[in-house]
Amino acid sequence: MDGIALCRALRATEVGKALYIIMYTGRSRDSELVEGIEAGADDFMSKPANPDVLLARVNAGAKSAQRTGGIALAFCEARLVAVDLAAAAGP
Repeated sequence: MDGIALCRALRATEVGKALYIIMYTGRSRDSELVEGIEAGADDFMSKPANPDVLLARVNAGAKSAQRTGGIALAFCEARLVAVDLAAAAGP
């Protein structure tokens, strides 16, 4: 499962609808950025990332999630959804 498929799968779940998703990818073309955002990503970063920029985007995402109530989601719930999706996708 690639990042686009994972993002779509997460957004299809109740927990995933409230997550702030930063797509971190080796892709950098504008069309790929658009594809990621259309798949449900809130932000998009190309590799390699400047650690300061990554931290700033994570902090912006946390602020956004806090404003919308998404920060109240338990990390373990989101992790369980990711584990379930990975298991469903298979090897």
